[in-house]
Parts: sequence; C-alpha cells; structure tokens
Amino acid sequence: MQIIKFPAALLGAFILGCAGLVACGGGSGGDSASDTTPPTLNIGSGISTLKGGATTTITFSFSEAPSGFTASDVSTSGGALSGLAASSADPKVYTATFTAGSGNGTASITVAAGSYTDAAGNAGAAGASPSLAVDTIAPTVAIQSDSATLVPGASSAITFTFSEDPSSSFTWNGSTGSVVVSGGSLGAIAGDGLTRTATFTAGNTNGAASITVPVGAYTDTVGNPGAAGTSPSLTVSSGVSRSPSVNLGSNTSGGTSGVGCALAYSGSQLLSYAILGSSSTVSESLNYLSNWACAGTRTLAGNAVPNHATTDGKFASRLSAQTISKTFPVNPSLAVSATTLQIPGYLLNSVKLEPGTAGKCTTAATSVRDGCDYAGNSGTVTMEVLQDPAVTASSWWDFGADTSNAHVQPNGEYHYHGMPNLLIPKLNTNSANSMTLVGWAMDGFPIYADKGYATASDATSALKSMKGSYRLKTTGVRTQPSSTYFPLGMFVVDWEYVAGLGDLDECNGRTGVTPEFPNGIYHYYITSTYPFIQRCTKGNR
Repeated sequence: MQIIKFPAALLGAFILGCAGLVACGGGSGGDSASDTTPPTLNIGSGISTLKGGATTTITFSFSEAPSGFTASDVSTSGGALSGLAASSADPKVYTATFTAGSGNGTASITVAAGSYTDAAGNAGAAGASPSLAVDTIAPTVAIQSDSATLVPGASSAITFTFSEDPSSSFTWNGSTGSVVVSGGSLGAIAGDGLTRTATFTAGNTNGAASITVPVGAYTDTVGNPGAAGTSPSLTVSSGVSRSPSVNLGSNTSGGTSGVGCALAYSGSQLLSYAILGSSSTVSESLNYLSNWACAGTRTLAGNAVPNHATTDGKFASRLSAQTISKTFPVNPSLAVSATTLQIPGYLLNSVKLEPGTAGKCTTAATSVRDGCDYAGNSGTVTMEVLQDPAVTASSWWDFGADTSNAHVQPNGEYHYHGMPNLLIPKLNTNSANSMTLVGWAMDGFPIYADKGYATASDATSALKSMKGSYRLKTTGVRTQPSSTYFPLGMFVVDWEYVAGLGDLDECNGRTGVTPEFPNGIYHYYITSTYPFIQRCTKGNR
C-alpha cells in the first residue's frame, strides 16, 4: 500500500474546515452583526388643549418601522382614537385622530412596552403620552362699574374681567359687538388679556341702566362659548352719589326739614400753612367738629376748623378752633327785597362764608403798598378779594388764601371767600358730575357748589357750571383809585349786576329743582365768576 503524505498546512485545512482558510467559498467578509437594540416611540399631538368633541391628529413616530403595531396596542383616556394608519411616505410614522370627550381634565394616549417589535424581533419601548388636555368649562366674565348711580350725561368706568382670555372673540366698537347696553352708551372696548375696559355715559332718562354680555358672545382659546355677563348695579338718576358719611336726605313736602338735619362731623385734620410776613410755618393736627339738627329751627354747633387740608395757605395768624352756634329757618320764605349780609351763610363743616373783606384803598392810592390797607383802617374803596376770569391783571391782592379760597382772620377763624375746592369732594364723591349741597344761607335756603341743571326746572337736563350775572362796568367806571395802577375788577365798585346776563340773580341764586328738593326750591350757588359767594340773601329772617 502506498502512503500519501499531505503538507501540514493542507492537512490543517481538512481538519478545521472552511473557517481555517483565509478565503473560503470565493467571497470576502461573512455574516452581518446581530440586531439587539429595541425600537423607540414618540407620540405627538397637533393640539395640546381641546374643547369637548374637538379633534386633533396624533402622530406615532418610531425609530424603526414597527412590526405588529395595531390600534389595540394604544391605550386612550379622555377621548377616543380612530383611524390609525401607517404613513405611505414613511413606514416609521403612523397617524390617528383623537376626539376629545365630554369630561374636563387631562387626556392620555400611551403605548405599553413590548406592544410592538422591529424587524429583528426586538420588543419596542413604551410610548409616553403627549401633553393633552380636554377643556369643557365655559369661560366667565364679571362686569363692574366704578359708580352705581349717575346723573344724566355723567360717565363711569366699566371693567370686564374674564376667567380666561377671550382673545379677539370679545368685541365692542361702541355700537356693535359682544355687549348689550341700555340706559346710556358704551364707548369702544380697550385692553387685552383677562381685563377689558370701556366708558359708560348715562342717558337722559332716569331709571336702571344695564350692561350685559349674552351667552356665547365670546369664547375661550379652545372655542368654548362663554357664560353670560350680568350687569353691575347701575342707575341713572338726578340724585347725587355721595360719600357714605354724608346722608342729606330729601324733601318733597315744602320747607327744608329732613335734609341735613342729622349731620355730624368730627375727627382730626392735619393743617399745614405758612404765616404771612415771616418765615414761620405751621403743621399741626386740630380736631374739627360740626353738628346740624332740626327741631323747629335748623341749628349748627361747631368749631370752624376745616375737615380738609389748607394747601398753599399763607395766613395772617395761626388757625384756631372757635365756638360756632347758629340758627337758620327750617321753612324759609322769600322776602320782598334782598338783604346785604357780611356773612351770608355757613358750610356743612361749620366754616363761615365771608365774600367781602375789610381791605380798602384811598382814592389817591397808587399801589398795594401806597394808599391801601388790608386791615381797612384807612381808605374808602373796598378791595375785591378774588380775581374773576374776565379780569386781566398781572398781580392781585395777597390775602394768603389757600387752595379752597380761604384764610384766617386775626382771631384765627378760618373762612371762605370763594369756592371751597377741597371741601366739595369730601361732601360728594361724584361732585364732577352732580350737584353738591355745601351749606345753608342765614335765611334758611340751601347753598350749592357751582354745578346746577341747565334747565332749572328739569333734573334730566345737562349739568353745567352756573355763572353769575355781574360784569365789569362800561359806563361810570371808576376813576379813583386810577385804573392805571389798579385794573378794573380789583375793587367791588367796578362790578355791576345785569339781570339775565348769567344764570343767577343778584344774590347768586335761582329757583329750581335739586337732588335734595326734587319739587324745587330757591337756592344759592358759589361760582367761579363774580360775585363768587352771594353778597346778599333773598329770604325772610
């Protein structure tokens, strides 16, 4: 037998097989690496918040094309999923439609781990829900007014406060939109977000006014129709909206009983002012007191300390408390002729009215310091305290009056020469748009600030500032002191009454209706034109 010997390398190849050769089967390389990575899933929504019944597209984005992924693999709450299908353009993407349910709250769309595999059979990772909520709550709106009662023609700020931003769904251009208005007019809406504002102007008819928003007149951002907005308490009336501390009442049976007959003021007021002719200033708190009562007569007991600041005052002496005790008729009646009075009345804070002054000048006076005496110890021509708007003068008498046209006498008594500007808002918080009773004349008739009805007998007519019926003289004008030094208007003698020139008579009064006297009464006004405060009274005393 012949024995054949093979080289050692060839013999090894037979033993090891193809794996021992560098090149086996004529190819290069061999089997690919094994796939052991699990596929992942991201779930997204086209909308994050939906109203009930609304739909959104849900997108399932896989890292690899899934195998065996069906609708039964998806868990859903807060709504229903339908129409699951693979994208024809990308096998890794599936889409479906989510329809929100009727419940309010968070919705969820998830896929559990292992619900699908990739082509290699690796079990897929879980798919977490996108941010998704169902909003079925109707938005609400609250409507507020900064005034509950308005006189005809007066205005109030209206605020609309929403629970959710209505965006551009809430509109009002002044005549059409989401608001229903009665009893007046509402200007165009301004603002954005949760708060919108507009101005309401009262009409000319007394009664309830209304500003409402109907159901469904606006929506929230997802489209839920809004709930109704009810009107704030709003009344158009010729009455006055006053601060709570002032309850004056009204009278429809004649006389003045029942109006301001139980009125009491007391408290402490910080008073700051300068002292004329010196560098001294005063800043101190004084107690004020004013009590009014009616029992046969109207009585006043007070101390003449103002219940308001004395801004910009430059007084001749320190302000001090006085003892004020006065009586007034409760059933006033008009006299045959007027009576001139130095003190025609008292205001509700017990401070007196004193339109005139003791200051005088000689007929030969040439300046406020040459021939003029503020104390009235010399001279015959009486100074006029306040400057009327009709008078052009670079300077005026310096009596040291404060912002309320008041100062003090040498004995420390505070008194008004003109409009009591800082007292008026204390008595009436709506004084810009309504009449304000400020005091009583010595004859028992009421005194009002400057505003009254355009038609004296009509409380629904427009409100206007009353104007006195006085003018600067055009004939028989003053020659002494010379107008070269003192322009016309600086002395009482420069003025003359012309019946019908303004709104009021020679005593700055008229007969007409007022909030406190709806059937009408004779009453006086303090005006911003001469004579400012009445220089006479028309009633019997």
